Amino acid sequence: KINRSNIDFGNVLIGKSKEMDLIIKNPEKVSANFTIQRETNTYIKSQNCFHLKTISGEIPENCSFLIKILYTPVNPDIFSYESFKIKVNGGNEIIFNCYGKCLSLNTSISSRQVNFESIELGKTNSKVIRVFNLLI
Repeated sequence: KINRSNIDFGNVLIGKSKEMDLIIKNPEKVSANFTIQRETNTYIKSQNCFHLKTISGEIPENCSFLIKILYTPVNPDIFSYESFKIKVNGGNEIIFNCYGKCLSLNTSISSRQVNFESIELGKTNSKVIRVFNLLI
């Protein structure tokens, strides 16, 4: 069993990562060996934005196993979705889904033009342009 079948990472800013947990539970009286495989979809090319820190292991009887999942989006303003299958030797198969959205940086500047006017030879002049980061 797993604690949830849909893992929503929400909005993650490009260049950042977010980590979430998945717990696999073994309520049986025998240990269980498992492997996790990324499901492939023939219609959508996977971006592989979701990375599992563990893809196989053994869960002792009546115990749980923690899987850390890291979401590192690479394409701004894109919704990412991937499915994974947990296969238990001699047991069942469980599918879980990961999804999240990559937020882009939204920047602007205070002026598109800078006029230094007339400057005497050998003198300097400076102007300020402000760059604003408008996280949406």
